[in-house]
Amino acid sequence: MGDNVWQLIELLLQLFLYLGIGFVIAKIKAVGESGVNTVLSDLVINILLPCSILVSFRLDPTSDLINMILLVIAASVFNQALCVVINLFAFKWFTKEQQPSAKYAIVCPNAGFMGLPICEGIYGLMGLMLGAVHQIPQRIVMWTVGIGYYSKPDKSIKGMLKAFAHPCIVAVIIGFLMMVFGITLPAPINTVITKIGACCTPLSMMLIGMILSDGSIANMITNKTLYFTLLRLVVMPLIMYTATLPIHMDATARGVIVLMTALPAGAVSAILSVKYKMDAEFASNCLVVSTLFSCITLPLWVFVLGL
Repeated sequence: MGDNVWQLIELLLQLFLYLGIGFVIAKIKAVGESGVNTVLSDLVINILLPCSILVSFRLDPTSDLINMILLVIAASVFNQALCVVINLFAFKWFTKEQQPSAKYAIVCPNAGFMGLPICEGIYGLMGLMLGAVHQIPQRIVMWTVGIGYYSKPDKSIKGMLKAFAHPCIVAVIIGFLMMVFGITLPAPINTVITKIGACCTPLSMMLIGMILSDGSIANMITNKTLYFTLLRLVVMPLIMYTATLPIHMDATARGVIVLMTALPAGAVSAILSVKYKMDAEFASNCLVVSTLFSCITLPLWVFVLGL
């Protein structure tokens, strides 16, 4: 168990190093000042994230894993429904510019950037596969209901089709079809997509660091960021852990379900705050504070799970 905890701490430290590099880049004005954050956020959302999503759908489950996979998907669907319900009342006392980021970060924790590496580091390839399966419902909710937190959704047929034309939704659909039908891309294309997707984590965290450079780190820890952090790191995983206890399941499946729920705010919430001109500093503060405290809570969840 000790080795797993140290692997987890090392992964978290890597994320903070990426963030710190972005912070320094912005402070020394190494990439200029005009519109850089907007350009980088578009690059991440429209190019890097879709490639990362496609990579996450590379699954080749055997018949022995079907029940486990279905159980993980069912748990993820339950978790997403729970997130949507909590968002109906949990953040009414936040400002209108803060609510979208808080709600989105509840629906979308740092599963892709952080969750999959953690699951792979602790559970190996099985953990990576189940973590990717766990993301399927989340990917759908985050780019439908989640985007609706930032901009009023167009309920017309045209508007619905436009929502599903989002690059990340398209990537989800393509990735799912490739997974179901066992479609593989030609080696050169596959390699390019993999390498582009691999840029997502460092560039996203560097972008958050650049956003943070405009704010005061001393003001990050507030009653609102602590409240959000408690919900994200303690309340949500505690509900999922309690819900899975009566169910007979493999320890790896339960571990993936709980750890994928116990993650801090996703970097995308801060990136979308820039794109939709919301309170980007608050979104970044939630990201940093929840990630900071996750250095304590995630190893504790590893201990609780008996790994």
